[in-house]
Amino acid sequence: MPSIRYTGTAELPPGGNYRNSHVAVEICYIESGRGEFQQGRKACFKFKSGDVLLIKPKKRFIIQADADEEVTSCFLGINPGKRGKKGHGRTAEEDQIAVIERIFMQCRLQVFKDRLNIGLLLKRIFRSVCEKKTGYLLLAKGCCLECLSILAELIRGLESKRGDNPSARNYKTVEKVIGFIEENYQKKLSLKDMASNAFLSPYHFSRIFKLCTSHPPMRYLNMYRIGKAKELLADENLSSADIAELVGFNDPYYFSAIFKKLEGISPSRYKKLLR
Repeated sequence: MPSIRYTGTAELPPGGNYRNSHVAVEICYIESGRGEFQQGRKACFKFKSGDVLLIKPKKRFIIQADADEEVTSCFLGINPGKRGKKGHGRTAEEDQIAVIERIFMQCRLQVFKDRLNIGLLLKRIFRSVCEKKTGYLLLAKGCCLECLSILAELIRGLESKRGDNPSARNYKTVEKVIGFIEENYQKKLSLKDMASNAFLSPYHFSRIFKLCTSHPPMRYLNMYRIGKAKELLADENLSSADIAELVGFNDPYYFSAIFKKLEGISPSRYKKLLR
């Protein structure tokens, strides 16, 4: 499977620039600041806080900070692995590599908004690698695969919605609701609550939200809650029931069912793997 080659954070002073070429596929999240990215003749665009850059391997690139703003970022370098010989049936691993290649063909010539928490995952990977707590490699690899899954969702969304692209106004509405979710995920939230925050009917809101994120609103909420739960499971003093309540699940059995559905293993099993 694709593996992590490096992870880190970077700062560029106002007006500064960074020039390099990397051997890995790189995902770069802009935490703050504005600037310009260029790689080759075609990939040249402005970026700002909250954007994600996809950097092609083995090709020189430049990141230039605006004259009046410092740029901070976090990044992840991924080794995509190797393809099997021609004529052989393609494995699941090679399918994943093909997804990465399609992402670069269709998306790398433009910046895209972090609407599915790729930035949060990159920061979690960097933090876990720095802290080197028990099970950190498993946690980092899991977050890496989650990043790739999100990017695969992006490609599927582009392919299925070419004639139904959301407007800038739709994205602003969804970004507002995502902020609302991040501030209130510990509370009891319904589809109606989220729709009301966007001043839309539940049906219209659900359609716009899925169009922008590739996920229905309640699934996105559960994904965000489970992401928070995974961080808390590293704390040996908290039980699964405690964590369920802390991330907004009133029923620990329902929490366990959702966790297993999204992660493939139970919370208790995940906690053991972190030890």
